[in-house]
Amino acid sequence: ETLKEFPGVKVDIRGYTDHSGTDRINLPLSLKRAEALKTYLVGKGISADRMSTFGEGKDMSVDQKDIYTEKARKVEVKKHE
Repeated sequence: ETLKEFPGVKVDIRGYTDHSGTDRINLPLSLKRAEALKTYLVGKGISADRMSTFGEGKDMSVDQKDIYTEKARKVEVKKHE
């Protein structure tokens, strides 16, 4: 909804994984996660050229106790600076 209300805003979509698996597996997986959200938003009428996707791999910002949980498997959307 916010992207529809502000058509000039561009966003970065960053995908993350938990800490299981290697970077060889997690980097492409995290990118697929980000691209899945982009595909969804395009289907909702948001222009693809307003979104950049990134695969970040393992989420290093989560608490140590959560590195293997769904809290680490996420997608973040932030306004492009």
